[in-house]
Amino acid sequence: MNYQENLEKSRDEDEMRAELNALLKDAGGTIAVFLHDSPDPDALASAFAFSTIAKSLGLSTKVFHGDIIDDPANQAFAESLPIDITMLEQGQVHEILDNSSLVIMLDAGSAGENNILPPDFSPDIIIDHHKKSKDVYHAKLLDIRPEVGATSTLLTQYLKAFGPSPSPELASALIHGIRTDTAGLTRHVSPLDMHMMAFLVQYADTELLDKYSEDRMDLEAMDVLGRAILNKEIIGPYLLSFVDFLDRRTDLSRTAEIMLRLRTISTVIMYGIVGESVIVSARSRDPDTDLNSLLKAAFTDLGTAGGHANSAGAQLPLDLMDIPDRGDGRMVVEVVKDTIKTRLISQIGGSQ
Repeated sequence: MNYQENLEKSRDEDEMRAELNALLKDAGGTIAVFLHDSPDPDALASAFAFSTIAKSLGLSTKVFHGDIIDDPANQAFAESLPIDITMLEQGQVHEILDNSSLVIMLDAGSAGENNILPPDFSPDIIIDHHKKSKDVYHAKLLDIRPEVGATSTLLTQYLKAFGPSPSPELASALIHGIRTDTAGLTRHVSPLDMHMMAFLVQYADTELLDKYSEDRMDLEAMDVLGRAILNKEIIGPYLLSFVDFLDRRTDLSRTAEIMLRLRTISTVIMYGIVGESVIVSARSRDPDTDLNSLLKAAFTDLGTAGGHANSAGAQLPLDLMDIPDRGDGRMVVEVVKDTIKTRLISQIGGSQ
């Protein structure tokens, strides 16, 4: 199938506008937009785009997430956006839901999976590019396209459908979101990603794009990279590395991307302990490896796992692991290391 045929498979923009407008036109009060915990540029840019569409219809939005934005660059990006973004505590969620006219979930999995929404809650609208690990088809508007590289791509298409030309700030933010989730258009890129990028570049601010593209490491990130190198275990084309305790989950994904540059490695799986959970971050450039299936098979009974074939992750509460003494840091490290490694090797061995 060629580029044009692939592109023509994407959703009709008139239908997209009619479907979303049918829900938005009767919305009174504030629309609540929920992102995944510690939102990245793709989630943040998508929220900016949705808020712009809502504003063009005379509606107001508030954007929420459930954990700190631990990456300094992502925090700076969030602070640069002209939208209302708030981190919630668990006890605040129900009040927000009760006082919102519509609830939207962007770039997030099912409710309660890596986001602060209650697991049994049904958002009105879900727009995402990740495969779902449980039934979400009760949403009034469900637009999930795992073949697309970024949720920012989908929101750009909605933006085009509704008509307002993006401001330089919005166009630049959306480009940054797409580039981030596709590793600079080198991973899981669809024809629609490229087409929406071509639309956005005519409005973008090159100085803002240069600013967003700066990827400097601080000492904390460099320390995680150093530990990953020291602790690496190579099993065929796979590189596994446990980095013990760390403060920021984004340092795992950043390190996985860097380690994937090794010539003899096609798949990297990083894991470490962040707060009360084990975080797993995996990246691959092997077209025959399906990280989404691999991590789900390894860890679904211990927490949440999933993503794309070449980019996936897991969040596993320590409470679900058999750790005799949680107060003994050395014991926690050993149990986590052995548990995760054993499960990963079991799946890797079965896939070779």
